[in-house]
Amino acid sequence: MKRIFYITIFMLVTSCIKISFETKNNASEKLLPSEAYLNKVSDTQKAKKSKFYYVSKASSPDFINNMEASLISFTKNKQSTSIDKILVKDENGNEIPLNTCDNFTAIDNSDIENFLSNEKTYEGIVLKSIESQKLYDFPKNKTTTIILYTKKMDGLQDKYINLAKHLYKEENIDYIFISMDLENLKNIPDIWEETIF
Repeated sequence: MKRIFYITIFMLVTSCIKISFETKNNASEKLLPSEAYLNKVSDTQKAKKSKFYYVSKASSPDFINNMEASLISFTKNKQSTSIDKILVKDENGNEIPLNTCDNFTAIDNSDIENFLSNEKTYEGIVLKSIESQKLYDFPKNKTTTIILYTKKMDGLQDKYINLAKHLYKEENIDYIFISMDLENLKNIPDIWEETIF
C-alpha cells in the first residue's frame, strides 16, 4: 500500500513537470551574408532565387557604358531599350514614357521590340547567379527584362517589378534581377566591388 502511494505521488509530480528538450537551430546563424540576403529578397519579391544575379569581376572595365541607366531595361540579342525610352499612348492619345504610367497591362513584346536599338549592347557584362555562381547567358532571339535591384528601394520598385512579372506571365518575357546591394554580397569572391550606377 505504501509503495502504491509513493508511485501515485511520483506520477502526479512528474505529470505536472514539463520536460522539453530544445535543439537550437543554428541554420540561420551559419548562412553566409549572400545566402541570408538571397533568402530575404527572394521572399520579399516572391521570385525564385535563380532570378537574382550579381556583376562579376570578370566584366569588362567599361561594361557600364554598354548598359541602360534605368531600373528596368529590356534586351534582345545585341539590342536594348529601357522603360524610360518606350513611348505609349495615354488616355488622351498623347505619347508618354512608359515609366510614367500606372497601368502597364496594355504593353506587349512588340511594343518593347519597336524601341530596341544597338546603342547599349550589354557587351562586356558578366553576370553570375547569387545562388550558384553559374554564368548567366542572355538568351538568343528572346527579349529579357533586366531589373537593377536594391533592397533599399523595396516598395518604390514594386510597380516596375510587377511590370516584369506581368510581361513574364502574359508575354513569356523572362526577367532577372541584378543586385546592387554589394554590402550583402561581400563574401562572394569575384563580385564587382564598385557601384553600378
